[in-house]
Amino acid sequence: MDTSSETASKLPLKNIENPQVINTVNHLVIEQQGITNFPDILRNIPGIARNWASVSPYYTSRGFTVRNYIRNGMVSYAASDMDPVNIEQVDVVKGPVGTLFGSTSVSFGGMINRVTKKPFAERQITVGYQFGSYDLSRFTADVNLPLNKEKTALFRLNASHTNDGSFQDAGFFKKHFYCSRLSVSSK
Repeated sequence: MDTSSETASKLPLKNIENPQVINTVNHLVIEQQGITNFPDILRNIPGIARNWASVSPYYTSRGFTVRNYIRNGMVSYAASDMDPVNIEQVDVVKGPVGTLFGSTSVSFGGMINRVTKKPFAERQITVGYQFGSYDLSRFTADVNLPLNKEKTALFRLNASHTNDGSFQDAGFFKKHFYCSRLSVSSK
């Protein structure tokens, strides 16, 4: 777990200096555990339980319903859970202090903030493949490239292709996910 989260506190504070209850799951935990869906990320956070799985799932924190409406510290309606291949970290702020992010998008139980991956100045290419029971087959790619020598133009692509069966005769899951990002700055 991280010792600080600037997106959860909206300040450059360490978690020990912050009076809020903050739990963070970073990309290293997601990769090491081989997590393939968003609810499995939240299993690493004590006190969060999946309440109802619909198109846009509900979670419970401190007895209140919490939804997945915050992305990168901003209100962002999520019609479904995001693929973990594009998640840098997940911050959960527990309690009513989560209303700092907007009272219509969080509850008194807190809020769930999905921090997405952003381009950075070094070249890095990561490719992965997972397989498992019930015909799980998952390919992931994370490509980060500076596009010029000055490193003012940065590009990042996150992609995944997932096929997953089920213990039921008629159950299966197929999903393609692509997310590209271009960052241009002047120095």
